[in-house]
Amino acid sequence: MSNFLFLQTQWPDIFETAQEAEMQVYRFTKSSTLMCRAAMEQMIKWMYDNDGDLQLPEGPTLEAMMYHPSFKVVVHLESIINELTVIRKQGNAVAHKNKRISPADGVANIKYLFRFAS
Repeated sequence: MSNFLFLQTQWPDIFETAQEAEMQVYRFTKSSTLMCRAAMEQMIKWMYDNDGDLQLPEGPTLEAMMYHPSFKVVVHLESIINELTVIRKQGNAVAHKNKRISPADGVANIKYLFRFAS
């Protein structure tokens, strides 16, 4: 059973990505890290597509969307922004630098993704 089951009905694609990250965290931590980043990006893009209070930044990269003032107002917790930053940076490090990620860091990413999704 997945901790992300609450996403399944309304956001099945996001659920599938998050669940995959969760399932792979110990055996394939690098893949899990990439899936966490992908799920986070799906969530943020969904927010921009569906929340009228969010203003899409010019050059809408994931980083630009995460640090846009309107996103920070909607999320309103600096701790969540900091956790999203960890997911983004670790996902990028795995994808572009072939960095190793410890299982403990993988589990932390899952927890951060869960807090954001909640």
